[in-house]
Amino acid sequence: MDSLCRRCFTRIALRSRRPFATIAASQPTPTDGGVPIPPVETLDAPTEKYQRPKLDHQIAASIVVSRPPILTRDLTPFEKEFFFYQRRLDKRLVRPFVRNFYFKQGTLAYDEWRAKRKGMNVYNPYDKQDGWADELRYGDKPGDDEDMTYDDLVKFTVSGEDISASDTEEEIAAKRTMTKPLPRETEADIAGDVRSLNRMLSRTLYLLVKRGDRQEDVWKFPQANIEGTQNLKQCAEGVLKKACGRDINYWMVGNVPIGHYSYAFPEGSDRLKEGQPRGKTVFFMKARVFAGRPQLAGNQVKLVDYQWLPKEEIETVVAKDYWKAIKHMLVAR
Repeated sequence: MDSLCRRCFTRIALRSRRPFATIAASQPTPTDGGVPIPPVETLDAPTEKYQRPKLDHQIAASIVVSRPPILTRDLTPFEKEFFFYQRRLDKRLVRPFVRNFYFKQGTLAYDEWRAKRKGMNVYNPYDKQDGWADELRYGDKPGDDEDMTYDDLVKFTVSGEDISASDTEEEIAAKRTMTKPLPRETEADIAGDVRSLNRMLSRTLYLLVKRGDRQEDVWKFPQANIEGTQNLKQCAEGVLKKACGRDINYWMVGNVPIGHYSYAFPEGSDRLKEGQPRGKTVFFMKARVFAGRPQLAGNQVKLVDYQWLPKEEIETVVAKDYWKAIKHMLVAR
């Protein structure tokens, strides 16, 4: 091999290479020293139906569906007084409004401004007698340009109501069709519709359902017993889909429960049978809803009614033991 050139050596080496084996090795047997491999038929054989071990308590999953707040929370009385005081203090510290600079006397704009201000209860920060009154006296009302209610905000902002004589027909039509800001109190709040998601927009609402086949403790979160190989999340999602069908858009917050509730079946109950569980343990799973509602007609869990309620209203419709178990899972806002 020492007398061969590099080219010849490379050709001989390539010819002597052994191709990959195409014949599978024989199956090892215990006599060969290998580990015996079970036949393929045993791997694909159907397994027996899974049976859960018998427990003293039946396991169930419940889903806590909540709608988060859409608006900021309402101001407390102290906060309202504080912001009112700040507005009046700012008026005293800024320079006076020079009306002759913005509205020339004798012009149409000046006459409209005077007509709009006529009869208004306006606070004068430079008045010698009441200019110091940064806080309201008992029984007094704020000025018309200081009230921050919805009607006053719509009236003194660009809302289509400030139509002037100098506006053209196109400008008048545009102002009349201009969208006004929506109020914090919706039609569902006024009508007291507890089935609507458009109520109490500044609070968190929870879905409670009522089953027609239960006589006591009827108002609860959607709930079902675990069957087969289901886990808590699958069981909770299943009962929600059976109650609402495809008319609900939601997402599960996590895979672990946020609380549980255990109770024993009352004496004399039909569920107390020989060899059967003596009680039930319910695990609560959290979910958020974007839109949708349960279907009362043709649902698979025998629902007859439902409500979207805040925390304090839930306490008035559920049982005391049930409320004691769930109250720390709910938020007050």
